[in-house]
Amino acid sequence: EHLFGVDRTALRPVLPALRDLQEDRCFYCEQRLHEPEVDHFLPWARVSLDAIENLVVAHEVCNGRKTDHLAAASHVAKWRERLDSNQSQLDQIATSTKWESSPTRTLGVARALYLPIPASARVWSCAKGLVPAEPSRFRILLAR
Repeated sequence: EHLFGVDRTALRPVLPALRDLQEDRCFYCEQRLHEPEVDHFLPWARVSLDAIENLVVAHEVCNGRKTDHLAAASHVAKWRERLDSNQSQLDQIATSTKWESSPTRTLGVARALYLPIPASARVWSCAKGLVPAEPSRFRILLAR
């Protein structure tokens, strides 16, 4: 693990339920899903967190473009709203698939990744590619 990292868990078991939760739409571009993939919202390359709260479904193209970048504030707002509004559904998905659920830890990791971001940093936006970070907006979105 020290030299090669932790193996990614096969994420396919949660794909159908997350796809239903997202009403068959890509988390990032909101278009109908085709070639869907489960994506780690908080990038796996930065933190190996497989909790259901950190997983979203995206098009292969959106997922590939995001790579290991942190998402822009508009995506963080949507992700945070999902945590606040759909936690019971995420809990049900976790229970039915025997998946890890850790909302407090996931939000804590998001804060650790986003709150120290300088204004000079660039984050990924589905619509615009890499864009300037919005540290003050991240603080508001992740404060509560």
